[in-house]
Amino acid sequence: MNSFQIRIPKAHYSPWAQFIKLEEEKRTALLDAIAKAKPVLDLSALAESIASEAGLSVDETEALLGMIVSIFTLGARNGRSHEQVVHAVIDAVKSVASEVAQPTGSDWSAIENALMRILAMERPLGVVTRTFEVMAEYQRLFGESRIVTDIRPVFDAGKVGAPAAAIVVHNLRIEFRENEKTHEIFLALDSDDIKQLQDVLVRAQEKERSLRSLLESAGLSILS
Repeated sequence: MNSFQIRIPKAHYSPWAQFIKLEEEKRTALLDAIAKAKPVLDLSALAESIASEAGLSVDETEALLGMIVSIFTLGARNGRSHEQVVHAVIDAVKSVASEVAQPTGSDWSAIENALMRILAMERPLGVVTRTFEVMAEYQRLFGESRIVTDIRPVFDAGKVGAPAAAIVVHNLRIEFRENEKTHEIFLALDSDDIKQLQDVLVRAQEKERSLRSLLESAGLSILS
């Protein structure tokens, strides 16, 4: 009996069903494409780079990659042999097979072989996994931003009528992730603030170009 037990997240039911139902040739093409891919910063970029070679849509590939990376991470973190991890994963999938899928003739050997291959993919999966871990060490992660610019009128004190003046205000919304939750912060900016932000961002780009040149000369992969 395998004492190492895991549970398949419901979010992975659909990718697992597709992975099991893939023809052997397509499953092999997917794993071949992953093995040849260069490490990148996120799964979306990786999916875009290999989808056509794998013969799948980008959305399908990204969903499968999420499941595949979770399998690799499981193997890398638990100090178990690849065989133990594969057996635990197969047992977990079998336990929800009615909601996922069964391979033809209930023969799991092809799936087991595919899982063994996934667990051995240090590149790019190992690099991608550790990149996620490095990024997760930061307390807050930037999500997206938007600026809405409007005009605010200024009236004379005690008088109702036409505005005496007006100011242009930029409302900056920043979305970020913290403790696996999405948060927002709103900031009011004037033209001087915008100029300062531009200067800071231009300086950051200059630093990045310098660091990229250094990394490239050292032969290191740049993931972003």
